[in-house]
Amino acid sequence: MRKVQFLVLLMSLCCISTYAQVYTQRLNPTISASTNDICPNDEVELNVQYDLPNNSSLLLNGIDELVNVPNSPGFSFGGATDFSIEFFIKTSSLSPLMAIVSKGDATTPSFGVWMSAGFIIASASDGTTVVPVNGFTNVADGNWHHVAVVFDRDDKITIYTDGAFDNDANMSTVGNVDNIDLLRIGAANVAGSPLQNFNGYIDEVRIWNKALTTGEITSRSTTHINPNTVNNLVGYWDMNDNSAPTIIDCSTSGATGQMVGSASLSLDAPTLIFPFLPRWSTNQTGTTVFVSPTDTAKYKLEIGYCKYASVDSITINVVECEDIDDSGLISSVWVPSAFTPNGDFKNDVFKVQGANITYYEIKIFNRFGNILYHSRDILAGWDGTFEDRYVQDGAYAYIITYRDRKGEEFTKHGTVSIMK
Repeated sequence: MRKVQFLVLLMSLCCISTYAQVYTQRLNPTISASTNDICPNDEVELNVQYDLPNNSSLLLNGIDELVNVPNSPGFSFGGATDFSIEFFIKTSSLSPLMAIVSKGDATTPSFGVWMSAGFIIASASDGTTVVPVNGFTNVADGNWHHVAVVFDRDDKITIYTDGAFDNDANMSTVGNVDNIDLLRIGAANVAGSPLQNFNGYIDEVRIWNKALTTGEITSRSTTHINPNTVNNLVGYWDMNDNSAPTIIDCSTSGATGQMVGSASLSLDAPTLIFPFLPRWSTNQTGTTVFVSPTDTAKYKLEIGYCKYASVDSITINVVECEDIDDSGLISSVWVPSAFTPNGDFKNDVFKVQGANITYYEIKIFNRFGNILYHSRDILAGWDGTFEDRYVQDGAYAYIITYRDRKGEEFTKHGTVSIMK
C-alpha cells in the first residue's frame, strides 16, 4: 500500500472557538498538504503542528488592584464538602498580610489563603470557629512557587508548597463556610471592602470541590489544566486573557472575573505545559494519524479547550488510478465533473490534471457527436465556448487518451456538466 505524507501546519487559518469573545486565545489552525489527490485505499499520514498561546500572569500593585469573581454555587462547600485551592505566586513582598484567594469576611463563614511576612497562611471559618494554619516555607524570594491548600473537612487544612508538605491544622470542628460574598483574587473582603491587597504576580488559580491527593498536586504543578479531562474543577482562572479586564473561568462554574483598578497581565509567568490534544473526526487522537479513504473525504480536526478551542479540516480527493509504472509512480488523470463558465473567475474553465504521463489528448462532444473542443495541451482548458459562443448548460461527453512513461496508452470516457 502506497503512503502519501501530509504536513498539517496549524498556523494561520481562521478557526472556531467555543467562546466568541475577542479575548479568546485561538490556536490558529491551518491545514496544508503536499497533494490532495490519492488512489483508493492509499494510506495517508496526517501530521499536526499548532501555535502555542502566550502564558501570562496577573500583576497586582498591593494597593488597590485585584480580581472580583461573582459568587457561584460551585463555591458553596457547606459543612462537609472537601475542597482545595491551588495557585502560583511570585513576590518579594514581606507585607504583614496579603490575601491571595479569599471568600467571605473573617467575622462570617469564610475561607481563603494569605501571605504574611513571606509565609503562606490558610484559614477556614464558620463564623464562630476559626482555624488558621501557618506555613514554614518562605516564598517571598522573587521566584515562582506553586501552592496548594487542601481543606479536608473531617481532618485537616494542609499547605503544600512546590509539591512538598508545609504544615497542617485540624479543621474537623469547622462547620458551614458558605457565604454570598464575591470571591476575590489578590484581596480579602474586610467589612465589605477589598483590603489586604497582594503585591506581586498570581497565576493559574484553581478551586476544586475535592481534597487533592499529593500525587495530583505534584502532577498538576507543571501543567495547565484541561477542564475537559478532569473532574471536580469548580473554578479555573489561568490569566491567559487577551482583553482586560475580563478573566475567563474555564471551569464548570463559568464565573468570569473582572480586574479592578489598574490590574494588568504580564508575560512573567511560570513555565507550564499546555495539554492540547488533537482530536480527529476519525476518533483518533494525537499529532500523527493514518487514514485510508476509499472515496473523497473531509477530515476534521479539533484542538484546545475553553478559550483555546479551535477546529480546521482538510479534504482528500480520491481519484481513479489506472496504472503504476516500474518506478512505482502512478500514471493517472483527474477530471472535474462540472464547471461554471459565468465570468466570475471561479471555476470558469474545465481543466484536466495529470500525473506521470507522456502524452495527452482530449475531445469534447455535444449530444449530436460534434467535436466542440480538441486539445493535446493538458495545461490548456475548455472555457465552455464553441466558435466564440457559450454552449448551453448540460452534460457533454469527453474522451481522454493518455500514455504512461512506458508508452502504454489508456482511454478515459465520461461527461462534464456546464452550470452557468
